[in-house]
Amino acid sequence: MQDRQEQWQHKVESLLDNDEILALVYACDESLLHQFSQTQVMQEFFTQFFGKIPNAQDLQALKTFITPKLTQPLYIKLIGHFSTLCEAQVITKAYFHHLLLNIHAHKVDSQARTDTQSTKDLSHTHTLIEEFYQSLQELCTQDSQIQVLQRTWHNAKEQKFSIGVTGVLSAGKSTFLNALLGKEILGSSTIPETANLTVLQYAKDQGAKVHFWNLEEWEEILADSHTDEGLMRFVQQTQSTFGDNLHSYITKEGISKHIELSELSVYTSANHASKLCNLIKKVELFTPLKFLQGGVDIVDTPGLDDPITKREEITKEYIKDCDLLIHLMNASCAATQVDIDFILETLLERNISRLLVVLTRADLITPDELQQSLQYTKQSLQNAILKISQSLDSHAILSRITFLPISSYNALLARTQGNAPIPLEQTGILAIEEYLDTMLLGENSLKARDIAYLCLKSFASIAQDIAHDLSLESKILHASKEELEEFIAGERHQSTLLREHSVRISQAIMDKNTELEGTLKILNDFILMSLQTSQDRLKERVVQNITYAKRQNRTTTKEDLQELFTIALKDIFTDITREYKYKLNTKITHLIQEVHSEVQEVCHNLEFAHTPPSFSFYAKDEQIAHFVHILSSEVFALSGSGAFASKLDSVFNQTFALFSQLIFTKSQHTREAFLEFFGKISQMITQDFQSQITHKEQALQKALQQFEKSNNQETKDLIAHKLDSITQLTERIVQTYKELE
Repeated sequence: MQDRQEQWQHKVESLLDNDEILALVYACDESLLHQFSQTQVMQEFFTQFFGKIPNAQDLQALKTFITPKLTQPLYIKLIGHFSTLCEAQVITKAYFHHLLLNIHAHKVDSQARTDTQSTKDLSHTHTLIEEFYQSLQELCTQDSQIQVLQRTWHNAKEQKFSIGVTGVLSAGKSTFLNALLGKEILGSSTIPETANLTVLQYAKDQGAKVHFWNLEEWEEILADSHTDEGLMRFVQQTQSTFGDNLHSYITKEGISKHIELSELSVYTSANHASKLCNLIKKVELFTPLKFLQGGVDIVDTPGLDDPITKREEITKEYIKDCDLLIHLMNASCAATQVDIDFILETLLERNISRLLVVLTRADLITPDELQQSLQYTKQSLQNAILKISQSLDSHAILSRITFLPISSYNALLARTQGNAPIPLEQTGILAIEEYLDTMLLGENSLKARDIAYLCLKSFASIAQDIAHDLSLESKILHASKEELEEFIAGERHQSTLLREHSVRISQAIMDKNTELEGTLKILNDFILMSLQTSQDRLKERVVQNITYAKRQNRTTTKEDLQELFTIALKDIFTDITREYKYKLNTKITHLIQEVHSEVQEVCHNLEFAHTPPSFSFYAKDEQIAHFVHILSSEVFALSGSGAFASKLDSVFNQTFALFSQLIFTKSQHTREAFLEFFGKISQMITQDFQSQITHKEQALQKALQQFEKSNNQETKDLIAHKLDSITQLTERIVQTYKELE
């Protein structure tokens, strides 16, 4: 087999340049081999490559050899050729989907094998980690070291995996999750069903816990409703339904309630008559499903275009800490602007390295339509990336996305009832599970490696602290009285320097916030200029349209104006805020990197767990509609007036001033959130420095006590032995984590 693969090496390179032949090779299974062998083009290929007509095993070996070499662009080309074969009825629609899933599965499997071969198996690493933990426990010199060691060990063993599931309303999230979980837990219908953020967690006894809005959150919703007609209707419906009882649900602290799983729809369904879902902020759902074992959480979002802005903000706070994001899009619909914005925000602004885009309801469209949907999404993303910056590599960004089709409903039927129009292996659910297992959940997953690496890094830091303490004891035990006094003075001087360094670092961190405030001011000026330019262009366009209509003896209707303003305001908001977000996040990322480098040089045991706050600038359709209504009504009223042109400035100025508040209000929230964020970092650094100073003093006191208590050779030999042991252990720990880098 090895000899044959070596012979194939050069031939495969030329095959990869011929995507049409490559597609036929992949499409050719045992049932089609005879048919394909009758064609001249395949006869020539088989003779040139194999020297004969191959058998099914030869073809499978070739596919296995080629699959790891497939690039994303080549994979997309293959999909196009498979689609053509399907349209020509050479292969069936079901086999088309089977091909896509098989190639992806082989790519995933090949990558897993490559990862396993490139480093030691993680099971061996886990064995070493446990050995290091036991050894460090025996060598720890202070209680504080034992506490850090045990916390690190616990976090590594109990590390949670968080999967965020996103998409616009009615993207099919609930059906997809039910299929993934193998049980119909979440309600689903053609009308948006799950109206709340839901966090699924493992528990032996199933149940749920609902969390209601608190008073402050509800007041924010009321404030947002003044410029959002959809939100205004939501508030009016809620107040009408609950009346005076509303404040028994919405309290200052916020209440939570445990419920049975059978009651879930009463609290979460947007279609339930109780309308309790209007009062719910989030739901925790507990179920004994195996997929959730091992600390796996699934965050099911109510929809990125959720009309409740506050709930969308909470959703974004949850998903920013997810280890993997799954974004769902209806395969039969083109990617929406919200889809495009979210994907870009995820890849560019949140530094998410892995994104799985699932095309739902793939069984309802033809392979050609699926291919068109994929191409449209990719092209839209490329165009949006170019709008942000010409310097960004769109191909590199798109390569971080994996696209997989699924028929969630058929997968759910196959798993819950055992019968479905499409076999389970052709629904797409198995390919998605393989992806999750390799990227996140498997023993050799990237996530598992990350956890092992961070644990070992922390162990190395603890080992260095222990070595420092033992070295301190050894120096004191071997010192003369004069040397001892000099040594103590030196150690305490080091503590003084640490305090001074703490103040300097904290001030430097706060300076980052001042720098960010300057950036926000510049970006706000950019918004003002951009809005003014857009306002002038739109006003000029309106005047031209109305003037042209009059010349044609045609009346400009209110509906004409509504259509014009809807498209224009959406484009203006999208273009301005996208550039704003990109520039702001670029600055924030740069500042955070500077903070990391400054902190990690001096703060050895600092758990840099705080993630920067997220922010969004999505304009809801209802918010846009609010401004469209104002502009179209007032411009239409003026269109027959003699003072039309002179009064138009006032109408546009007033409306755009309100329009800009959508952005400026969010900008202010961003400023406040980052002020708090950098403040927390500064506080953590101060605490870490103080911890180092306290540790030094305790180690010094312990060494002095040891000196006074027992200054014999046996004690010196024992410390020397421990110091030698911790030195060797540190070297082994460092070597192990470097192998994982």
